[in-house]
Parts: sequence; structure tokens; C-alpha cells
Amino acid sequence: MDDEYVELDSVDGKHIADLIKSYFEANGIPLSLSQESYGAATGLTVAPLGEVHLLVPAGRLEEARDLLREYYAEDQDG
Repeated sequence: MDDEYVELDSVDGKHIADLIKSYFEANGIPLSLSQESYGAATGLTVAPLGEVHLLVPAGRLEEARDLLREYYAEDQDG
């Protein structure tokens, strides 16, 4: 089902997840974020409680993987 969301990746900290979400939205791919509620409430950015899961529509998973690789490549270039 195309409207089911699946996990693309996870990152440490909501600040990083928010940057990736903005990048995805600018490129037309919806991205949802999921984080353990205690970690979100306390602002943890590392360890399991600081981990944020990046979720995309199942039907766009391959496209999202390509875009995530592009994001990380641009991030490395500076």
C-alpha cells in the first residue's frame, strides 16, 4: 500500500532530522519523523532515546534512498 510509511533511516537528534525533512520536502518527497517520546521531551540527541526515525511512503522508498544518498554527498561536499 503506497500510503503506508516505512523506515528509511535513523539519525541522532531532531535537529539533524529536521534538516533532512526540509531537504526531502523541497524535493517533493514527504518525510515523517518518529522519536521516543522521552527523548523528544528532554531534547536528547544521542543514544537510543535521541534517535529519530525517518519514515517515507513505501511506494517512494527507492526514490527516498537515492535522495538521502544525494543529501549525504552534498553534506560531505560542504
